[in-house]
Amino acid sequence: MIYSADRNCGSNTDAIGSGQLSSNEHQERPPHRSKYLHLSKDLMRKFLYFIHKCQCHVCFYSGDNKIENVELLNPVNLSLECIWTGNQNKQPNITGYWRKGGVEIQDSRVPVDPENQQYTLKRVFNIVSEEHLGNYTCVFENEAELDFILAVPQIGERREKPIVSYVGDFVVLTCKMEDNKPVPRTWNWFKNNGTDKEQLFEAQRYDITVNGRSAKLKVKDVSEADSGVYHCAAVYNISTSTSKMHLKVITIWEPLKPFLSILVEVVILVTAILIYERSHSKKKEAEGTNACFFSLF
Repeated sequence: MIYSADRNCGSNTDAIGSGQLSSNEHQERPPHRSKYLHLSKDLMRKFLYFIHKCQCHVCFYSGDNKIENVELLNPVNLSLECIWTGNQNKQPNITGYWRKGGVEIQDSRVPVDPENQQYTLKRVFNIVSEEHLGNYTCVFENEAELDFILAVPQIGERREKPIVSYVGDFVVLTCKMEDNKPVPRTWNWFKNNGTDKEQLFEAQRYDITVNGRSAKLKVKDVSEADSGVYHCAAVYNISTSTSKMHLKVITIWEPLKPFLSILVEVVILVTAILIYERSHSKKKEAEGTNACFFSLF
């Protein structure tokens, strides 16, 4: 796979993370493809853009169907380019087009002529808001396609099990971006309130702490009403990355319920045994008395 990035944004544009291009790497590019840089697949997927109203160029060179992630922080004019090596029967002309979210983009169909034994499909997308993010697909004659998933950096830590706290205690909810991800512009916290999400602010019972790639929400003197789904949001200029966690507030008796249930069952069983033994004993005594009474006669 081959990667190309044309950056025309001056000092406002930078490639962040493990896919960052250094001046030495530019000098080491193969002379026959001077604008291409060979990178591993994992390195490709970790490439991040830090862009502010500029144009950048992402090019993928592949003969297979693939999915590539492109993480964006700011609005950008993004040039996506696909290069397909074709199949065994290289046609002199094929049709290429683009899809977004599985739906064909209007007026995106264009004839593609082979050049140097490969087909190239390119289009510039104006990515200025959250609604422009998503899945973009380039398609060559329905024979080959490549998906570009445009998104903001995703929060790495996701908790599946609920966080448990006791009534009257305090609890700290934590969200954290991975160390190789860019620092969010800010963090926000929300709690599900029916069908809506209610934003939480610093208050008597809430303490919010933000430290670069991490954010903490401390809820003090919790009650059962504080149980529910909480959301943390890492805010970037173009969109927001969210993660959710479930808080369950219980009374101190809650953990004892299984033991109390077993204890009640044991008491009922012992009581039933004692009642049976007592009634059986009385029956034997009655039978012994009747035997003595008949023996007198």
